[in-house]
Amino acid sequence: MIHSFKPSELPSPPKSALDILNACADDSVDYSEITRLVTNDPQLTVEVLRMVNSAFYAMSQEISSLSQVISVIGVIS
Repeated sequence: MIHSFKPSELPSPPKSALDILNACADDSVDYSEITRLVTNDPQLTVEVLRMVNSAFYAMSQEISSLSQVISVIGVIS
């Protein structure tokens, strides 16, 4: 049996996630601003680095800086 949730039962996303989503939706925001916003959330930074270095992206070399990640994801998207 699948349980359905009411929106009020779901946790609110972290403010940093909302800030990043808003920045990504704004065409006037550049990569450096998005990098700064992601850097403000250490857990997200680790997860983004792990994601971009996964087999899904098949990078030829390991990416270790967040600015590289934002550039790669921005180009791929």
